[in-house]
Amino acid sequence: MINNDQQKNKYGNQQAYNPYMPPDMQQSISDNVQAYDPYMLQNGQNNLQTYNSYMTQSRSKKRYVTVIIIIIICLILFSVCILATAYFMINSAQNSEYYDINGDHVPSVYAAIGERMLNSYNVSTKNGITKCEYNYKLDGSKQQKIDEIKKYMDYLCKTDDFTVVRDVSDELRDPNDLYNGYQFVLRRPSHLDNGCMIYVYISPNSNGYSVKLTNEPDE
Repeated sequence: MINNDQQKNKYGNQQAYNPYMPPDMQQSISDNVQAYDPYMLQNGQNNLQTYNSYMTQSRSKKRYVTVIIIIIICLILFSVCILATAYFMINSAQNSEYYDINGDHVPSVYAAIGERMLNSYNVSTKNGITKCEYNYKLDGSKQQKIDEIKKYMDYLCKTDDFTVVRDVSDELRDPNDLYNGYQFVLRRPSHLDNGCMIYVYISPNSNGYSVKLTNEPDE
């Protein structure tokens, strides 16, 4: 009879020996047991860990890229909304028949002359005093700008009871001085009977001219 030590030496692993199993089957099992290589198993585990780590990093990178793409898309959509809003606001102001000065309406350049390109505008109200500024684009000579400004001034005087406080065209000795802070000024009492005066300041510049309006207490 083969003892356990002999079986261990023969098959290389005592656990592989089973006295109730036929020798041929026992040999097959022993061969499979001998094929076991602990280094290969450990190396496979390391490879699995490396693969899992790689997949984790890959998924993290994909999530990171996805988040970046979503942020970029949101920023683009936000910018488009801002630009669209600004465009519609300027277009609306450009084609408005009047300027709103805290509830008091003043005929606009559009009402007096027709459509003019509005580069920008700003409206602010503080302590009941409203200030508006509209910047119009007008190509042409200084004289062409003065002529258009005076046409608008005449319209205000004829249709909305404004009076001219200052006509800088009467003060200019040198047309080149026109852009050095000269302002056409008009005013009238507020139609709201609130003790305020509505002032209109028109300033020519190299791009065209600006129209500034404000309501100020009548002194």
